[in-house]
Amino acid sequence: FWTGTSYIESYMDDGPAVFSFSAKDIANNIGTSIISGTEFSINNTVYVSSGGYVSNSDGTTVYVPAYACGENIHIRIAVPDKNSTRIKAILPSIYDDLGMKEISGVNLLRDISATGDVSGKSISAFSTPLTLTIPYPDTNHDGLIDGTSLDERSLGIFYYHENQGKWILEPDDTINTSSNTVAAAITHLSL
Repeated sequence: FWTGTSYIESYMDDGPAVFSFSAKDIANNIGTSIISGTEFSINNTVYVSSGGYVSNSDGTTVYVPAYACGENIHIRIAVPDKNSTRIKAILPSIYDDLGMKEISGVNLLRDISATGDVSGKSISAFSTPLTLTIPYPDTNHDGLIDGTSLDERSLGIFYYHENQGKWILEPDDTINTSSNTVAAAITHLSL
């Protein structure tokens, strides 16, 4: 008996997809009862009337409550390249303005966006707060971010304010040291 979990990342487009799977047991036998190549439809719409969760395989999750905005939405969670031109241009301000230290070797940046299902327009403000949860690595649960000497209790969720050109700390973030996550109630989306 085999079970498994797979994710369709939130940055994937809606539409048809094909599931393919192959597996071998310890004796190198290929399973014959596994059906692969079945077509299914991807639909990552969060419906305004019910709300919902969008999660990626890294554990980053956005919870959208019902009626947080005026139309059904598609939420995209991406991990931006820290070496991209845009990130290189804005990242130093979090260190300079707020005195934060870079977590080398760990990319906890997330670029989160929402698009209206009908309008196709970018939606960045919400009438009811969404909950953003981002995991961080601490596999041995010693209270330090893996590969660093940074205490997990010093983490926070920041967003980049495009108009002001600076990073702003979300005031009510919560660190869960048991699940190694930091979460915040947010009313807008950005980097």
